[in-house]
Amino acid sequence: MKARSWLIFPLLLGSIAVAARCLPTEEAEKGAEWEKDRVDRPPVKASFVPAPGFLVISGHSRQWKDANCLDIYRGQEHYYHLESRGLRLHVGEAGAQSGDLNGDGVPEFVVVEELGEWQSVTHILSLGQSCRELVRLKSVFGPRFSRDQNGRLLASVNDSTFSCWRYSHAMSPHPEVVLRLNGAIFELASEFMLKTPPHDIEQRLAELQSLDEPGSCARLTALMVNLLYTGHPDLCLEAIRRTRLSPREKSDFLCDFRAELRKSPWAASLDQGLTKFSNEATLSKS
Repeated sequence: MKARSWLIFPLLLGSIAVAARCLPTEEAEKGAEWEKDRVDRPPVKASFVPAPGFLVISGHSRQWKDANCLDIYRGQEHYYHLESRGLRLHVGEAGAQSGDLNGDGVPEFVVVEELGEWQSVTHILSLGQSCRELVRLKSVFGPRFSRDQNGRLLASVNDSTFSCWRYSHAMSPHPEVVLRLNGAIFELASEFMLKTPPHDIEQRLAELQSLDEPGSCARLTALMVNLLYTGHPDLCLEAIRRTRLSPREKSDFLCDFRAELRKSPWAASLDQGLTKFSNEATLSKS
């Protein structure tokens, strides 16, 4: 019996040793498989020609799993590379624009990088002798692109300046602004933001007459922002006049509203339309 025990014991030790040697080998094999997946995945998802002689290729990153990349070639020369670990890259038919977008005679190319968590970055690349980033535009959502009558790039984005100002994000207004690419900067193109007032504007103004507490004026803020951003500063001020706030409360609310508006990277100039309405006497008129 004892002899058999001595025979079994070495066999057990041998099995444990073999298992110990196999563990790192299995991990190495898994690592090799992941490495193979990282390196050998087909990189190309889409190709696009932004200008004569240039080729844009977008696809999966060769360096990072679950990431995207973009490469630009000029002829046989590797011209530009972008790695993104965000949600997606938009190029070509996915929303990018190309050509001379600012009238400088040099073609540009637009890449929109969605990072998730209410973040989007738009890269305007100048395709000159060397590729350079002309301007970078950060916004909540990806822009919507068009051109003006002179062929300049227009980008429509949502202004998040009033997000969580006094109210929750869900209750806050996110008005649309239209920006024009001018040289290497984006400027407000307010003429493309003009809209007629809502068809039920009188009803909305009448409903404000029940508001008597500045801290609960989410509807007031939303209406004022909508009217101001669409070219109606007079109706914007009419909205605050219609409330039951005291003249002092109206003046304080407007002062805070204008201070917040001036924080906007794009629409701060809209504050000029409110200048002549900033005194208490004007606000108290019925």
